[in-house]
Amino acid sequence: MKITEKAKAAIMSSNIVKSDLMAAFNMTQTSVENWIKRDDVRLTTPTAITAIMKSSGLNEEEILIQA
Repeated sequence: MKITEKAKAAIMSSNIVKSDLMAAFNMTQTSVENWIKRDDVRLTTPTAITAIMKSSGLNEEEILIQA
């Protein structure tokens, strides 16, 4: 699994989504942005999906795709 381009765009364009991910993983903004660039598997965890859905309004089908 990996996150969709739509989800990546939602994260990168929203400080709220980024900050929710930062808080969920206790990471910096730069780390979250690097995860997006590398399609890091941590972005597909239930913790990340919940944070993205909460802040972006996207549903799970809009966030995840089969790799």
